Amino acid sequence: MSAADPATSKAADAPPAPPASLIYPPADIMTIVDKTAEHVAKSGPAFQQLIRDKYRDNSKFSFIYATDPYHAYYSHKVEHYKANASDGSSTAQQQADNPSDTSLVMPEEDKAAADGPEKPADAQFLCPLPMVSAQDLDVIKTTAQFVARNGRSFMQTLAHRESANYQFDFLKPSHTLFAYFRRLVDQYTLVFFPPPSLTERLQSDVRDKARVLRRVEQRMRWAA
Repeated sequence: MSAADPATSKAADAPPAPPASLIYPPADIMTIVDKTAEHVAKSGPAFQQLIRDKYRDNSKFSFIYATDPYHAYYSHKVEHYKANASDGSSTAQQQADNPSDTSLVMPEEDKAAADGPEKPADAQFLCPLPMVSAQDLDVIKTTAQFVARNGRSFMQTLAHRESANYQFDFLKPSHTLFAYFRRLVDQYTLVFFPPPSLTERLQSDVRDKARVLRRVEQRMRWAA
């Protein structure tokens, strides 16, 4: 019996060639696909199921499912990594010892992107404008400024003095505009008497205007 042709043997062990009709994902998704395929190739279907369970609601991992256009690329990469698997890989051994550890799939920046944008801080000076006339709005804003400057006692005195004046009905807790008025008082109080943390933040923004742009971008990503 003749010995096997070395060239033939080498070709048989080579990774499968990608199909001609393969759809390649964009770079950010490709990084996640490649790393997932690598660990699935080393740890088997059980690890793939863990990925499905953990990221079932994450669109960045939809390539796991056969209906996704990038699934063929993912499957090809799994077979590719299987063909190139190295028994001496420490990562492979670690994953085999702990197949439930899905943190090995992505680097920190990719995990942050996959988990979604971080929720921005609450907008302290944002308040929806209610249905109110321009004149009433001026009265509410002016009153809120005086209350913020002079304190709660000023509001109580004004409410008692103007109890018969319908234009100041917003001072009553049962009125529909009372919550809006109190929100304005809180905002004007921050303007008149800013806490040290707010002052420090504003000073930092002046020194590094890119901080403002980063917060705007964060809020846009959260709202998208």
